[in-house]
Amino acid sequence: MTLKVAFQDMTSLRGYGQCCGYSLGDQSSVVLSGACTSPVPTKLPGCEEKISAFADSYLRKLYTSLFGFTVVNVVCFVSTVILIQARNDEERYIRIGRKEDRTYTNAF
Repeated sequence: MTLKVAFQDMTSLRGYGQCCGYSLGDQSSVVLSGACTSPVPTKLPGCEEKISAFADSYLRKLYTSLFGFTVVNVVCFVSTVILIQARNDEERYIRIGRKEDRTYTNAF
């Protein structure tokens, strides 16, 4: 659902109170909310602050989710580096053992 549809429906903005209209800078581009009964201005206040608060909370949740995925990616990267290093060490010990005529039964 887009922000404009949510704004015009006013059900997802229920906790932000009733408001009427959101001006986009000039009077010719006014988006009316579901609380407005007519294009004529009513006694209800404008929705600029309410929409800004809604967008702020939405973007904070989005940022937190993306930051969480970044943490998971870093953990995966570090785990991969550790695994590669462990495999290289094991291969090194196997090569040293072969030079000294030792065999490893549980190697690779």
